[in-house]
Amino acid sequence: MLFEIFNDSAVFNIILENRADEEIVFRRSLLINQGYNRYWIPSEELNYKRERLNNLCLYPDGSGPCILNIISLELVTIKSDYMRRYFPESDKKVKCVVWDLDNTLWNGVIAEDGEEGIQLNHEIVNIIKRLDEKGIINCIASKNDQERTCGILKQMGISEYFVCSMVNWNPKSENIKKIAKILDIGLDTFVFVDDSAYELSEVRVNCPGIRVCDAHEITDYVKKEFFNVPVTKESKSRRRSYQEIMIRNRAALESNDDITDFLISCRMKVHIAHPRPDELERCYELVQRTNQLNLSAKRLTMEEIEDSVRSDRYDAYRIKVDDRYGDYGLVGFALFDISNGESAVLEHFVFSCRAARKRIEENFFKYMILKYKSLGFKSLDLICKRTEKNQLMQQVLSESGLFRKTDKGGGEFQLHTDLSKDFGEVQIVEIVEE
Repeated sequence: MLFEIFNDSAVFNIILENRADEEIVFRRSLLINQGYNRYWIPSEELNYKRERLNNLCLYPDGSGPCILNIISLELVTIKSDYMRRYFPESDKKVKCVVWDLDNTLWNGVIAEDGEEGIQLNHEIVNIIKRLDEKGIINCIASKNDQERTCGILKQMGISEYFVCSMVNWNPKSENIKKIAKILDIGLDTFVFVDDSAYELSEVRVNCPGIRVCDAHEITDYVKKEFFNVPVTKESKSRRRSYQEIMIRNRAALESNDDITDFLISCRMKVHIAHPRPDELERCYELVQRTNQLNLSAKRLTMEEIEDSVRSDRYDAYRIKVDDRYGDYGLVGFALFDISNGESAVLEHFVFSCRAARKRIEENFFKYMILKYKSLGFKSLDLICKRTEKNQLMQQVLSESGLFRKTDKGGGEFQLHTDLSKDFGEVQIVEIVEE
């Protein structure tokens, strides 16, 4: 439903209800700022059903008089470009949940009730712990004093569950965008939870693609399909991996070395091997979750991965990385078609963003080029599917300088490497084939 209203008076809230068969099936308080206001409400959230009579009701949330200059209040079909901007695609799994604190994580408001007057919401904490076990990252966006708030989180024994906390007085949309940049994951894999209709609306309008949820509805909301993610050994340690990334990033900022010298100082070691049966589930998880560094953009099924790994047609590799700061775990998966004996074709390559842009990808390509050259292959080829989400993959391939590009059309381009050339040696990282 599209709701547009112009307000030429003071800011106020308006209640929108859907009453079906004398029952209120939807109710929300909407903040109406001065000037033009627009809200998009999905029919699923509105609880609109064609087979019954739906009565939409509007009335001010308060006793003061106001003038309603309603422009639109109607059900519409949204074009694909609007859908991409205002609503995430239905197949995007959740990677990060950003939590408000006051009257969400705990009952009460720090600034009004003080430390003694707030009570931890144990139901919310249990949800956070379950998400953490599934590998879904938890973060904080709260309007509070940072030092005071961090002390309360530590005192309550829950600070460890949050990878990134933005506690300040800036708009929450700005803080969430910063979190997305720090974690290097898309906003359309985020969910924001808050008790304030204003904050939810502010974030929804200014963070295209994000999903928002009223804190009072989160118990049912986390049962939705996009929270149903594959759970692996790496999933359960994902929080720790991201916390190690934060340490690395701080070390990089504090270092006086240039980025290449800093990466060398990290002593990164890349372990590649044919995937063991107990590693296939993690490979499947990477294929399903990875967008930015996904060569083919195909979501292989578990059966397809198992068949490819067993097949003589393919060389399959899983990629693990560690450095002096910790263990990234299994962060990459690759399938090379070697069936014609002359050209090795990289059909599938996915690589986790938490280990991205550390020169690992290009050195993995270089290592494989040198390997297939030693085995008598004449070329290494790959086909990259262009998508809105894998521009980082395209950039990595271009910056590597290892391939010659041929546009295939249809949203794809082919990269070719003549293995008769001299490619030098792997640099910055150490690659160990096990």
